[in-house]
Amino acid sequence: MEVFTVLAGAGDCFIRHAVSGGRPGGGFRPSAAPRRRALPAERAGDTILGRAFVTDGGGVRVAGREIRIAGLDAAEPDREATRRDGDRFGHGKQARSALIREIGGEQVRVSVEGRDAFGRLLGSVTRDGRDIGGWLVREGHAIARGGRYERAEREARETGRGMWAQARDLDPGHGQGWQRNG
Repeated sequence: MEVFTVLAGAGDCFIRHAVSGGRPGGGFRPSAAPRRRALPAERAGDTILGRAFVTDGGGVRVAGREIRIAGLDAAEPDREATRRDGDRFGHGKQARSALIREIGGEQVRVSVEGRDAFGRLLGSVTRDGRDIGGWLVREGHAIARGGRYERAEREARETGRGMWAQARDLDPGHGQGWQRNG
């Protein structure tokens, strides 16, 4: 007797093939090759719902899709800045950790806005109606791009939140290691 079981998760679809003929108790063996389920092409205006898996300070994976959070730039994970006392700190790691604490593993809604110059999906990410991009910038974990979060960035700078509390001579807009997310 043969039984086929479909196991799906995070955008992948695997088929396991159970064979019981000739062996006591049967058993499972993977089919010849895992089959990948094709994801639909996203367009501006589409909505993606699912759990957020943080990839870095400005990106998440939701329902098997890599999303760049629109309207901001966040430091790459290996990006460092200099504290006022001269010590270096891993701002990119801090931004990623903050995003994990805020939405890691939580249900989010992504409103697709298009793609960036590298072909990556760009979108607004919300959790329980809260704009996560605005939160990242307001807390000093990212800088505003394109005018959307300028007031939030000004607030973070004035109140000394996140990178603005720790850094001196920080030029996040022009230094290497910053992601440009539309």
